[in-house]
Amino acid sequence: MHTRKRYIVLSLVVVIITGSLMGFVLQQYLKENPKEENENINNNNQNSSNQNNSNSNQTFTNFTAKEKYYLTKQKAETWCSDAYLVRVSSDVITGNITEGKCSKWNYEFYSPSKKKTYDVSVTLTKVVCTEKGSSENLPEITDEWIDSPDALMSADTFEPDEPGPDEFGNGNGSDFRRLYQNCAVKAVLDGWSGPIGWRLYYYCTQQTTDISPGLIIIIDGYNATKIWGVTWQQPHVELHVNDSAGGWTVSVLQIAPDLDAHLVNYTLLNNQNNMISSGTLISIKNATGDITWKDKDANEKLSQNDELFVSNASCQDGFTLRLEYEEFVIGEINVKQTSLSPN
Repeated sequence: MHTRKRYIVLSLVVVIITGSLMGFVLQQYLKENPKEENENINNNNQNSSNQNNSNSNQTFTNFTAKEKYYLTKQKAETWCSDAYLVRVSSDVITGNITEGKCSKWNYEFYSPSKKKTYDVSVTLTKVVCTEKGSSENLPEITDEWIDSPDALMSADTFEPDEPGPDEFGNGNGSDFRRLYQNCAVKAVLDGWSGPIGWRLYYYCTQQTTDISPGLIIIIDGYNATKIWGVTWQQPHVELHVNDSAGGWTVSVLQIAPDLDAHLVNYTLLNNQNNMISSGTLISIKNATGDITWKDKDANEKLSQNDELFVSNASCQDGFTLRLEYEEFVIGEINVKQTSLSPN
């Protein structure tokens, strides 16, 4: 009997000791594992903090046209698998112009299946994608196109067959920049009005209130050594308005030089400065609606004696009509109801 009691007591002691040991081990385990997890969290937080600090201290730099191209191409092909590049255009290029860098580039893609365009705008900090309306079939720019620095370096150094005006010396980009220290360039690559090519618009930022190009150099889009043309005239349009039945007729009194209607954009605003209509001039040739362009000599160029008719249906109290050539304002006219009264 006593032996049995001793056995029971001994068993209880063993159980207590074993339980205590297991509890101690479990306690140590629980103590150590949270420490490991907290270290990982702290490390993650530290890494995140370092990453955030790195981002906040990161210096973003301007970039060339082709540096972000493949990023935009991927986004366009995600939008539609058959999308291809049809236009590249820069923001203002200043500073060391031959580097061909700026803080914003626009890439326009076209989808034959959708018959729409897709605009991918890239800045130093973000990418904005916008699907646009219906468009005609546009020529493809293949991946072999030359980058902006190549085009601008060629424009800066070439020797034209015919010299430009006396004040421009040989008539290349460096001559223009030598005369105008406040020089900037806008660059456009497309094939909308001919073969794929770069159009480089040099202008002086203090030249006029409405910035307009002073020198245009056109370069083959795939071969920087091929210079297609140099234009010295600054596009300018003189407009005149008369009241007509149902609206107003805006006549082109003077223009130098004639401009490809595919590259001329119009904006029509009412007198509350609200957009009524906008687009390319060619898109409103003989159109019906708020505005129509009458191509008098049928050459698809904005020329002297051409007319634009503005209907009073959407702008009874007047309007503002602005014409732009590659984002440069070349002409503008404002009509108030008190100045002209349409029939």
